[in-house]
Amino acid sequence: MTHEKRDDILNFLKENPISSSKEIFNDTNLKLSYATVKRILTQLLNENLIILDGSGKGSKYSLAPYFQFFYP
Repeated sequence: MTHEKRDDILNFLKENPISSSKEIFNDTNLKLSYATVKRILTQLLNENLIILDGSGKGSKYSLAPYFQFFYP
């Protein structure tokens, strides 16, 4: 995963807190498949940079408090 794609998703979540994976996929201008966006989101979850609320189609992503404290 390139840092640019990851950073684009994190920046999107800064500006659009509480977004679904589909919103992230549709509203970012990344030339990625939906599956790749989901893989990046999973990696960000594993790194504790974002949090997941809900499950299934009702899942929403937002920045984790860790990210807000330690990243500019």
